[in-house]
Amino acid sequence: MSAQNTSKLKNPTSFRWFAPAPLLLLFMLIIVGITEYLYIKQQYRAAKKAAQTEISAVANLKVNQIEYWYKNRLKDAEAVSNNLILQMKVQQFFANPNNAEVKAELLGWMENQQKYNDYKMMVLYNSEGTPLLSVPKDLAAFDISHDRYFQDVLRSKDILPIDLHQDNDTWKYIHFSIYIPVKNTLGAKDKDMVTGVWMIQIDPYRVLYPLIQTWPSARKSAETLLVRREGNDVLFLNELRYRQNTALKLRLPVKTGWRLPAAMALTGYEGIVEGLDYRKEPVLADVRKIPGTKWFMVAKIDFKEMYADLYQQILLNGIALLALLLSVSLGLRLLMRQHDNRMLQKELALEQERRASMEALAESRQKAAFLADVIDKSSQPFLVGYPDGRIGIFNNAFAKLLGYSKEEIEKINQANYFAQERSEGELLKLKELNSTGQPVRYEKEYIRKDGRRIPIELLVHLIRKENGRPDYYYAFITDISERKLAEKYLQESKERLQLALTAANQGTYDLNIETGEAKTNPEYAMMLGYDPAPFVETNDKWIERLHPDDRERVTKTFKEYIVGKLPVYRVEFRQQTKSGDWKWILSLGKIVEYSAEGKPLRMLGTHTEITEQKLAEEKILKSETLLKKAQEIMHIGGWEYDVESRNMLWSDEVYNIHGVTKDYDPNNPDFAKLFYLPEDQEKINKLFLRTLEYGEPYDHVLQSMKADGTLIWVRTSGQAERKEGETIRVFGNIMDVTEPKQAEQRMLAANEEIRILLEDAEKSRQALLSVVEDQKEAQRQVRKLNAELEQRVQERTARLEIVNKELEAFSYSVSHDLRSPLQHITGFGELLSKHAAGALDEKSRHYLKVIKDSTARMADLIEDLLSFSRMGRSEMMRKNINLNNLVNVVLKEFDIDTKERNIEWKIHPLPEVSGDPAMLKLVYVNLISNAIKFTKEREMAIIEIGSKEEDSGETFFYVKDNGAGFDMKYVDKLFGLFQRLHRAEDFEGTGLGLANVRRIIHRHGGETRAEGEADKGATIYFSLPISVEKNNEKRISMGNKKFLIG
Repeated sequence: MSAQNTSKLKNPTSFRWFAPAPLLLLFMLIIVGITEYLYIKQQYRAAKKAAQTEISAVANLKVNQIEYWYKNRLKDAEAVSNNLILQMKVQQFFANPNNAEVKAELLGWMENQQKYNDYKMMVLYNSEGTPLLSVPKDLAAFDISHDRYFQDVLRSKDILPIDLHQDNDTWKYIHFSIYIPVKNTLGAKDKDMVTGVWMIQIDPYRVLYPLIQTWPSARKSAETLLVRREGNDVLFLNELRYRQNTALKLRLPVKTGWRLPAAMALTGYEGIVEGLDYRKEPVLADVRKIPGTKWFMVAKIDFKEMYADLYQQILLNGIALLALLLSVSLGLRLLMRQHDNRMLQKELALEQERRASMEALAESRQKAAFLADVIDKSSQPFLVGYPDGRIGIFNNAFAKLLGYSKEEIEKINQANYFAQERSEGELLKLKELNSTGQPVRYEKEYIRKDGRRIPIELLVHLIRKENGRPDYYYAFITDISERKLAEKYLQESKERLQLALTAANQGTYDLNIETGEAKTNPEYAMMLGYDPAPFVETNDKWIERLHPDDRERVTKTFKEYIVGKLPVYRVEFRQQTKSGDWKWILSLGKIVEYSAEGKPLRMLGTHTEITEQKLAEEKILKSETLLKKAQEIMHIGGWEYDVESRNMLWSDEVYNIHGVTKDYDPNNPDFAKLFYLPEDQEKINKLFLRTLEYGEPYDHVLQSMKADGTLIWVRTSGQAERKEGETIRVFGNIMDVTEPKQAEQRMLAANEEIRILLEDAEKSRQALLSVVEDQKEAQRQVRKLNAELEQRVQERTARLEIVNKELEAFSYSVSHDLRSPLQHITGFGELLSKHAAGALDEKSRHYLKVIKDSTARMADLIEDLLSFSRMGRSEMMRKNINLNNLVNVVLKEFDIDTKERNIEWKIHPLPEVSGDPAMLKLVYVNLISNAIKFTKEREMAIIEIGSKEEDSGETFFYVKDNGAGFDMKYVDKLFGLFQRLHRAEDFEGTGLGLANVRRIIHRHGGETRAEGEADKGATIYFSLPISVEKNNEKRISMGNKKFLIG
């Protein structure tokens, strides 16, 4: 090479064309670097925000679960403390520790409590601290008389929870303890006297620690910690993930010198924090205070795991960018070298210019091909496009991304062919690129050859012409399918987490609606008794396990929800377990994914076991049925008045007692006017108002009027429930006591009648004695009369003894008939309290208490009735009676019973008699009801009522029928107590009716007899004194014996 040519090569002007090339390379490097930095920064923020959302959700879930666990333990303790039946059993056991039956009942109850709760041990101590009973039997119970917690309970008389601890001298395992005082509230003067202590030990390894340590998603470093403050240290309460044997042993100072999240929680921080954990590893944490406890909760994730996916993406992008930069640098270097060669050849020989140009052109093409080859082999899809939509350069990665060959893409030669229509966001980005010239990044979808849509991210650059108009665009394309899947997974995780928040510790399922396959958590399988590892759930297997009675209903509900007929999927059913038993399940679900055509694809949901709830509902239903039956037997109705709502509620028996239907409104303001006599209306209103205002209870017996006008006797009582000096509720009961009251009145009337007869006899005797002094003849008559009077007194005395014996028998009958159902109610009430008290709500327990109180009052009433029956003679209210009117009144009472019967009534005129109206009405009620009852098999019944005067001059009244009749050889038994001549299956009755008739007629001085023939009818006769007034003289006929009183 000549010196002249060498000088030309060294001339700087020869490199002027190449000076911008390194600057362009540097510019591209800066632009790509800035873009990559901004992208990485945005991804850092997104990853951190997603982790914060997940940790916060888990923290909320754990705080609620731990708080719920803690409160439930305290509620269990309150239930033990307030269980009156348990208190009674414990006091019985303290009084007699050798009572095997009570001891067995207490041990059985304790074993059930220990079995169905997470109790490690349950011990009953006496007031001296000596253990009397404990479960399980394989754990030794220690004397705790010197235990400070035991002494604190004796002094405070309140429930005392003891935080997680480990005793070195007694129980050497970690436990949570609750001390519950046993108070003698039954019969003791000091109702709060503590006679013993329940001590419950709860094993945290059974429920609490697993509850803390589980994490809803698959995180390798995620961990939940429970801590509390002890002095100046942070005490870790549960086992840790990265250290063993740390519960109640690992302590770190509150002032550690680094940002320890657990220490920050103790100093008042709440929410998301960053710091170093107990390993001094950087973590993101959410710290919370557990309400109602001394505990603090830390939910944390390592930064390494949080940014792991991002670090991998940064590494891959860096490698791709470095490869691209190396390829571009190499290409530029080759272009520079090529240009140098061309310039050298031009300077050396102008004559070889054409040849040199051709060689340079060939070399340039070779180098361009090399550069294109480098770009083509890059893993980053690359595309050059023109403003009119034509495709320029693209690499194999671009063709592979779309699933086309290079030839097919070159033939199509339109970039828009592979993309969906440009969205408004994309148009705005391109407008920004054309106006500013700065690279833009946006997302869209490409359509592959197989029709599948793939999400991509484009980083687009603009190259302008010299006139400033766009020349071409080049873009780096990233397949973001995996990122989109990750975002979708995150969304699904949020949905699962939301379900977990509302259905903690429940079975979950993830159902593929098209295939019927389902993914379930371990609790789902264990709920049905299966091993979770091999358990596989499908829709068909689920339907097969359904109870036959539930299958059609449940599958119909599922199908209707899938097709959109039901807005919510919620269904209860029984499902068969592996052992063959049946469990009640509550299933909830929601469709979370649809196809492009709107077809349901995926459904998430939960299974919750509700067997105990269903059993409790069944027990409550049985108790309500038992309560209703008891009220029907005793004719006792219950009522309740709510002061705030001013609403009155009646039980079914109250409607029956008042003779109204269920549609009657108990809140009727005219209640007292409708059902009580005028003289009692003001009294019942005042009683109720005083109870309402001052809380004074009342218990009164008075007359009530049913809706049809029938008068009955009722015993009504009420008492108030007060709070802070104000009545909030008034409740009580009403009882039909008509029969006992009528018995009382009949005894009083009988005693009065006997008293009057004795007074009349004494007056007659005195009158006759005064006549004897004047006439000797009169002396004989007086002696005769005295003898007759003495005979009558003896006869009356004998009759009185018979009456008293009958009254004693009647009282025994009333006592027996009332006591028998009363004992049933009391017994079943005690059984219900014993076996179902834990399953009853507050209102049902209140109803049970009302039953027990009512039966106690009824027992008192029976004893009062028996005492009254043994008192002196009762008196009878005698007056003149028109029997025609009385019979008509009785017949009207049977109108309803005989409305559908075909009866021919033969009613003859009846004379006026002297007697007690109520008693004689009862005579005709018994005789007519018997006639109606014993003629029920007759197509045409004939009942005749009349009277006749016999040869002796005595008037007999009769009731005759053509019914079943009776055999005359049993006539002597007809009027006896509880004597029946027919089977109870054929004719109902108690055998007291005719006995009461004879007793009433005897007390009136009359007689009774009966005539009959089997299957041909019967006639009942009785005599009564006839009332006659003539010539201002009153004659009283007693059978065939007549006395004249001037």
